[in-house]
Amino acid sequence: MNKIKTTKTIILAAFVVVGGLLTSCSNDDDNQEASIVGAWKSISAIEETFVGNVRESMKEITVDDKNFEILTFTSNGNLTIFEESKNESLSELATYTVKGKTIFISHEGETEVEEVGSTLNENELILEYTEEDETNRYLLTVMYKRQ
Repeated sequence: MNKIKTTKTIILAAFVVVGGLLTSCSNDDDNQEASIVGAWKSISAIEETFVGNVRESMKEITVDDKNFEILTFTSNGNLTIFEESKNESLSELATYTVKGKTIFISHEGETEVEEVGSTLNENELILEYTEEDETNRYLLTVMYKRQ
């Protein structure tokens, strides 16, 4: 994974936190939201590119013992992003805060703001990162398991 992927990981981290805020229970008696706090290891990822509303490409990204990432959220607002790729290991620190459905990630002096939807339960986290321009849309979907 390279520096671009690292930036996307930080943005993905925003999806993780917001996903926890958007999760709701079907039964009011079971109103116990899963907590984002803890470590989450990637287990699969799919990258899609769309032109207009037509999917131009879909590629599964290799996630294995030599290519993965771990997002670790603490209850005090700290976030550690660890990436392992075939050629290098990288660990980065960030902070996060949540207001409503918006997550603010601060990393290297810059704050990124994201408002998203995703899936979070006690053991599984699915993040969807979307980037768009006038004609193209890029979608990265990553599934994590709680460690």
